[in-house]
Amino acid sequence: MASEASINEKTIGNASPSFFSLLFSPGEYFNRMVKKVSVFQCIVAIILATVFDTLSLLVMKTPEISVSIFVLTAGFVVNIAVIIMTLFFVAVFVHFAASKHGSDSSSGWKLFSLYLVSCFPFVFTLPVSFLSKSIGNAGWLLYFLTNSILYLWVFILMVTATKEVYKVSVPRALFSVLFPGFFVWAWLMMLPWYFLTSLMIIFS
Repeated sequence: MASEASINEKTIGNASPSFFSLLFSPGEYFNRMVKKVSVFQCIVAIILATVFDTLSLLVMKTPEISVSIFVLTAGFVVNIAVIIMTLFFVAVFVHFAASKHGSDSSSGWKLFSLYLVSCFPFVFTLPVSFLSKSIGNAGWLLYFLTNSILYLWVFILMVTATKEVYKVSVPRALFSVLFPGFFVWAWLMMLPWYFLTSLMIIFS
């Protein structure tokens, strides 16, 4: 009986945590992901976040959702490239800062993987964009405020991931992501807006 209980406990411990726990119990989620990174969840999270974020930009920038496949595909490719590139550089900066304190080389890849998963809250940008669009001119304010909250949420998840990977304090994890990572992130995340706007002007 005791051995059965230990097997069940081990099975539960090895099982990949759900996105639900990422949103509402990020500390527990990242703690389990550090032990066994789920590549599948990382890929699903970044693809869903990018697709929904790209569609939300198109909804807010066009009078109707029916845009050319070229614009949609180009927007998705640019958006996912910018996000992955940004997260990679942020992870590199944070890892080099933490590697002075005995971190192994695998920690950097774990951190990058967890940063990919941290983008999952961007899936909420699409419903927010539809709601904002239905309100009218005031919708832009709602869209801006809600997206600011989502960016803050993703940032907090990144700090939590850093804390769990390197077992550092919250202030140290916050400082590691904020300088210089957050500024790199904020600057690069503006690029899809200009790119998508230019494409829609050219092909409108």
